[in-house]
Amino acid sequence: MAPYARRTHRLTAALKVLGLANGRKPGVRMACQLGLPMSSDTLLRQVQRLLLDLGQHLGSGANRTKTICDAEDIEPKGFV
Repeated sequence: MAPYARRTHRLTAALKVLGLANGRKPGVRMACQLGLPMSSDTLLRQVQRLLLDLGQHLGSGANRTKTICDAEDIEPKGFV
């Protein structure tokens, strides 16, 4: 745990899992039921931080495959 952190690493990991699995508002409701009250903005920030870390990890190295930022390669299907 960082010296001035208000959240443990374990709690941060739990918030990221709740946010990814359930989404913003349902994740907050489930967290409150588990005794982890927080705002939806907090949960959103944790998920965004996780995705940024993942994008940096995927984007590093000479043999880079695909990152989250390669959105121009994705063509939406089913939209007119």
